[in-house]
Amino acid sequence: MKNRPDSRTCRSGALWALSFLAFYASPVLSGVRHSGDVLWSEVSSIRLSAITPKEKSLALKRLYKRSLAEWIASLEVHQEADLRMLFRMLKTSSFFAQAGDYDARSLYLHGMRDVLKELRRRNIAAESEVQAYYEALITARDFVASAQLRQAYPEDDFYDYRHFEVTTAPGPGHPMGYVEHDGGLSLVEPTTPAKGTYVVVVIGCHFAEDAASKVLRDAELAGMFNKSNVTWLISGAELDREVLTEWNRRFPMFPAMIAFDNAAWKGVDFTASPTFNVFRDGKVVESISGLDSAENVERLRRILASHDEEAEK
Repeated sequence: MKNRPDSRTCRSGALWALSFLAFYASPVLSGVRHSGDVLWSEVSSIRLSAITPKEKSLALKRLYKRSLAEWIASLEVHQEADLRMLFRMLKTSSFFAQAGDYDARSLYLHGMRDVLKELRRRNIAAESEVQAYYEALITARDFVASAQLRQAYPEDDFYDYRHFEVTTAPGPGHPMGYVEHDGGLSLVEPTTPAKGTYVVVVIGCHFAEDAASKVLRDAELAGMFNKSNVTWLISGAELDREVLTEWNRRFPMFPAMIAFDNAAWKGVDFTASPTFNVFRDGKVVESISGLDSAENVERLRRILASHDEEAEK
């Protein structure tokens, strides 16, 4: 197995979309050569639009139900170019589903599986497509299917994601996260109380690092973070363990974890980094995206001060 190259790109909000577009950039279509081109044009229009990542995921699901599901039901009649285009569309949909449309993730995974199976039947499956499906399975924490895929393609050189694998997965809706432990990763429960105020900060890009640095430069705010119940959380879509390692190296006072399953973190907004999700008695009462404005800094200061006053009562 090969190691995944270090990736420092943001995978949240607009930056998720930008990094994704850079990877999937393709020339403008000149005419319609395949029916897949028409649908890919619609997918591209959705992902280039100014709507939020979650809205994009919902628009992609509508497209899936309207057109892609029918394609998947008749894969054997499609040309190779359309099959590959369909696979890309399903991968795109799976990517944006991590922003909040969690129930749709299985639809796209099953679709990718079926398309890859048809490509393999024709003996034309590309290693990049196998790898893309493998990464989607690891992101979904389907370790049984990912192991079966490795066995089915013994000639392929898969990235080594075994440090994410666990023998016993947490139950549905049970928020847990990976932390560094003995040179690997271990699952732990967050320290989020059923009563009172706590904050879950979604991180994972240089904007989050800038925000953490700003907190440290503000003695009063840093003191509030040390006293308050705060969880620093990286989206479960992050498969580069070095992102967690580098964060903990730079901010040992703000140790982070990688979500096992975004869907289990009810109310947490994974669409932008950093986002400060403020909970009171288990429910989100406020969400602050970024600390690049004095207004947001003061809002956060007020919230944490209120929490400290509650704790002293």
